[in-house]
Amino acid sequence: MRFFIISALLIASAAADGIEQFKSEALKGISQQDEIYSHGITLQCDFGMIRHYWGEMYTCIARNLVTRHHYDYIMNATGDHMTGKTDKDVEAVYILGQRTRFLPYNISTPFNGVKAIRVEGSGLLFLNRTLKYEGPLEYLHLENNLLRTVPSWAFRGLTNLKWLSLRNNHIKYLESTMFRDMKSLRRFSASSNLIEVVPTGLFFYTPELEEVYFYNNKIRMIGGRLVASLGKLKVAVFMGNPCTQISVYDGVNVISRLSTEFTTKCGVNCVKAEEAAQDHIKDLREELQKKQECSSAMNEVQKQREYQNRMPAQPQLSAESQEH
Repeated sequence: MRFFIISALLIASAAADGIEQFKSEALKGISQQDEIYSHGITLQCDFGMIRHYWGEMYTCIARNLVTRHHYDYIMNATGDHMTGKTDKDVEAVYILGQRTRFLPYNISTPFNGVKAIRVEGSGLLFLNRTLKYEGPLEYLHLENNLLRTVPSWAFRGLTNLKWLSLRNNHIKYLESTMFRDMKSLRRFSASSNLIEVVPTGLFFYTPELEEVYFYNNKIRMIGGRLVASLGKLKVAVFMGNPCTQISVYDGVNVISRLSTEFTTKCGVNCVKAEEAAQDHIKDLREELQKKQECSSAMNEVQKQREYQNRMPAQPQLSAESQEH
């Protein structure tokens, strides 16, 4: 008995040592992975004066920018400046047609006065770290990418941002607190996405908002007081959605017109009624399908009976004949 107890203790001790060794090797492997996949990147720029939507700016046009890991970061920037220009004069970073799955959180670090960041057609998938910015960032365009979610903390601290565009991505939902620090936001676009629900408190922190674009989404529900706090709203475009086609460009009675539209067509009660109707339609379709299946079965039985009736009668054999 004592032998078995000692053996069991030795096995348990060896197992514990093995587990600790496994943990150590696993952590070492994770650390090595971080070293492999997380690396500093040199931002290669073609510098020049570029006319953007909001005006002309001295811009770093990124080239050969490839990011594969969310810990990738910008170390420095290289490129030939225009005569009389330096890094301090750069006002915008433009990433177009690159392979940028993850946006480096410190994309503007090499420059001191960046006001605009544009990432377009670059396969951007994730915003999983809060953007670190140098200078008063005012314009952020993340258009024509592959974004599916937008974490609420991704834009923390962007108090000077005036223009945010998430147009033409694959976003399905917007968190109600994503604009918490955007007290200066004036224009927002989330058009051509897959958004189904717009939460009531989305614009609670954006009193300066003047233009909102949500066209070509899949919106079926909108908070009734979504625009109640937007006293300066002039333009709102919601056409191309299941529950509303409203678009307002004239700035006249915008709040009341939108609120009435959202309440009567996109409110919670409307959605519940629509879902009930869809459920009823589904039940009717299932019932119809069952009737069709029953009808098909009855038709098959009828055909079998008719076929048997057309067959000539078989002669009855005696018991002796059957045996032979």
